[in-house]
Formats: sequence, structure tokens, C-alpha cells
Amino acid sequence: MSRTSTEEFEEFTLRVQLLRNSTVNIGKRAVQRLIKLTYPAGKVCHTKTDMETTNESGTNRKPI
Repeated sequence: MSRTSTEEFEEFTLRVQLLRNSTVNIGKRAVQRLIKLTYPAGKVCHTKTDMETTNESGTNRKPI
């Protein structure tokens, strides 16, 4: 049974979305690493990850 062009196109678009998501995540990690290198203290630039790793009491916890 041969596959239709619609099925092939759907698989192609799914692969493109997965690839795009993975490259975005790699880019975010690179930016975070660059921020850590630029601001070694870590508290100079408040990023989203800094807010996420701080719990209600204000103490830092390691991300799981």
C-alpha cells in the first residue's frame, strides 16, 4: 500500500516542527550560558530561569 502525498506532507511538517522546537531550546540554553558568563554573580540580570529557581521563601533550589 503506497502512501499518499498528503500523508508524506503531514509527516514532513511534523518533522519540521520538531526540528524547529529543538533548535529554539538549544538557542535558549546558549543565551542562558552567555548570560552566566557575562554576569558571573547571577543577580545582575534577572532572567526567567532565575525567577523559576527561586521558591517562595527566597532560597535558591536546584532545578530537577
